[in-house]
Amino acid sequence: MNPILQFIQFSTEQRKNLLNVYRSGTDPRIARQAHVLLLLAAGWTWQQIRKALFCSNDLIDRTRRRFHHGGISAVLQRSDTLPAASTSPDWWQQVLKWVRETTPSDFGFFRSRWSCGLLAELLAWETGVRRSAETIRRGLHREGDVWRRPRPVVGPTDPVYSQKIREIRHLLDQLPPSEVAVFQDEVDVNLNPKLGPMWTLRGRQAAVATPGNNEKVYLAGSAVRQFATATSQRRLVPFASARTSATAAEVSRHSCALRQREVSQLPQSPAGA
Repeated sequence: MNPILQFIQFSTEQRKNLLNVYRSGTDPRIARQAHVLLLLAAGWTWQQIRKALFCSNDLIDRTRRRFHHGGISAVLQRSDTLPAASTSPDWWQQVLKWVRETTPSDFGFFRSRWSCGLLAELLAWETGVRRSAETIRRGLHREGDVWRRPRPVVGPTDPVYSQKIREIRHLLDQLPPSEVAVFQDEVDVNLNPKLGPMWTLRGRQAAVATPGNNEKVYLAGSAVRQFATATSQRRLVPFASARTSATAAEVSRHSCALRQREVSQLPQSPAGA
């Protein structure tokens, strides 16, 4: 079909309506489509319209098809009330499923976030449907997705962590003045990389498990009661923070020295009492 020989015709009332929209319309996109129809009706070729309006053949063809299928009302309908034709096919539902339920690493990509270009490439590879990255971006915005930075979260934790903490706090609260609580623990220092933005639903913030290289750090210390004030208080004294575990002998020596210091600070009984 030769686009140079194509033109359309409409009644005087339709022409008057299009002229009114073109001259005083508030939506520039609708006014542009009305202008295209007026030029087609005047006998202009697609090449002339493309050069005069600095538009593409796709815009001319889309406007002409919309007019033939739905008339003037279809052309003058606002874009936000038009049905999302580009988001109805099965391939688009597949794109939404990828964005909201999977990550690129599930398909062998060395990436943690979806981009429009990557979605377009995967769509062409998996379904044979070729769409541009801009088409994917506009479709995601219509679905309510935004490009926003996620929040890092810690990975799976100990399911009985709360119970362990309650037991430890109970033991420390019941610690007699004559005893010293010695503890030794290890923590994971997570070297988190900087997280970039990703696609997520508007009004929500996606959560990403913190990746990176964990590094073991071992801690040890003791907990004693301090009698410097009238109110009994618990004090935590750190003992070691190193890349390697403190030995049991070191912890024991530290505990004995600490206990002797605490005992020496206790008030002494008067002589002869």
